[in-house]
Amino acid sequence: MFNLSPVARRRFERFKKNRRGWWSLWLFIGLFLLTLGGELIANDKPLVLSFKNELYFPVFKRYTEQQFGGQLPFQADYRSDYVQKLIKQDGGWMLFPPIPFSDDTPNYELTRPAPSPPSSVNWLGTMISRGMCWRG
Repeated sequence: MFNLSPVARRRFERFKKNRRGWWSLWLFIGLFLLTLGGELIANDKPLVLSFKNELYFPVFKRYTEQQFGGQLPFQADYRSDYVQKLIKQDGGWMLFPPIPFSDDTPNYELTRPAPSPPSSVNWLGTMISRGMCWRG
């Protein structure tokens, strides 16, 4: 692929012999690649949805509520019951990511006060929203 100088080749071979360093490098590369697709893992918009036999990709493009038969000319809130009903009325469907929350999506159905530890619903736990301020 590319040629290394003899000194660089020797250094690389020494690094490969250090098992902890070698596995740490691969772990770091794996986590880095995983974070590149973070929007596909944790997002409040569907990855893909079907509406009137057409596919839409809300993760990559913004669609208004009016495009799905709604009334508002703003970006659709796919978690609302109204928009879900609009999309599903003609046999449409939505595929959400494994974690259906974005970094700024509030979860109004918490069983414990925020910030709370990870759970089956909030895999990464919750935090206090940016607009809230606690004073004691």
